[in-house]
Amino acid sequence: MNNWGRIKGGLNSPGNTKQIKKIKYTANLAEFLGILFGDGNSYVKKAYKVGVYAIRIVGDSRYDKKYIVRYVKPLGEHLFGICGKISYSKVSNAIILSFYSREMLHALKKLGFPSGNKIQNKLTIPLWIRNKKSHLKKFIRGLLDTDGSIFKMSNKYPYLLRIDFTSHIPSLLNEVRSCFLEMNFNPSNIISGKHFFLSRKADVLLYRQIIGFSNPKHINRAILLASVIAPSSSGQILLKTKG
Repeated sequence: MNNWGRIKGGLNSPGNTKQIKKIKYTANLAEFLGILFGDGNSYVKKAYKVGVYAIRIVGDSRYDKKYIVRYVKPLGEHLFGICGKISYSKVSNAIILSFYSREMLHALKKLGFPSGNKIQNKLTIPLWIRNKKSHLKKFIRGLLDTDGSIFKMSNKYPYLLRIDFTSHIPSLLNEVRSCFLEMNFNPSNIISGKHFFLSRKADVLLYRQIIGFSNPKHINRAILLASVIAPSSSGQILLKTKG
């Protein structure tokens, strides 16, 4: 059989056979799921006795490189014991973090992140995250670190900041907004069927206090915008961002 070696190599490739660490339902795992719900995807490409099992997280290399390389990659490697690989698109500014593991893909499916189209899968927050506040907060952090943004509302009022969450998954968008309401935030109504805002100063401060950011892009932007806010009596900026 002339192609026996190639078939055996495919079946026994590290991506197919490497064992992952025992899954622990931690807040860090919830944050990783939030990242995947935002900028991640998983897929299976099968051929004759050979398959490619991949989990990918895609960001903008101009703004997300530090976050993906220094935070998301080590986080995924720690949680699953699988080495991630960084690559760059030749036709866009995309930076791509990939984990090749059949076992990791199957584990993520059990955790609530199935392979395939996220919109068609009608993703919702997994119950093991939804029912525990500490996990839910970290999940939202991962989600907004990838599918969220922070900016000033206008040049006229530069001290008023706004956090925006955008998703093209209606089930997820509605559920996340409901979670904010449950945590005593005041989110806007859903606009154009794809996003909502946190616009009140108290909400932006509350977000920092109980959820926070892990993405340096958001941390740096919040610090820059917060520099126009009057300092407190102690001389500290009122809006801190590292949570």
